[in-house]
Amino acid sequence: MFYKISVPFFYRANAKLVYACEWNPHALEALQRNVMDNHVADRCIILEGDNRLTAPKVILVPKFTC
Repeated sequence: MFYKISVPFFYRANAKLVYACEWNPHALEALQRNVMDNHVADRCIILEGDNRLTAPKVILVPKFTC
């Protein structure tokens, strides 16, 4: 339940894009409301489900090379 902290944080940090993953239906509803209320819905992609299963299918993290 980091949505109470993360939405104001990424709003103030002016993040360009944030992925939020939530499995709890009540927390998901609150997250969706919070994103809309803070006018950051265009910068937040909400993934419904367990982040161990949902996020790896959607988010491709680039490999870093030295």
